[in-house]
Amino acid sequence: MSTEVDAWWPQARLAVEADGWETHRSRRAFARDREKANTLTLHGCTVLRFTHDDVVRRSAQTAAVIRRALAAAATR
Repeated sequence: MSTEVDAWWPQARLAVEADGWETHRSRRAFARDREKANTLTLHGCTVLRFTHDDVVRRSAQTAAVIRRALAAAATR
């Protein structure tokens, strides 16, 4: 499987996507991101999606969610 994501933790099978309006505003980009997430999920990966505001304005909370997902993966 070869799929580009914004951040990837292979041992945890965790993908993170940052959904900013500038790069995701077309129907094609929207559909491509859904297809990508579905492909990753079908291959046993967890996909977390964050908005630009999540990353820029709520970075501590966003990092906490990612840490929780990594911790959960470590117990599997």
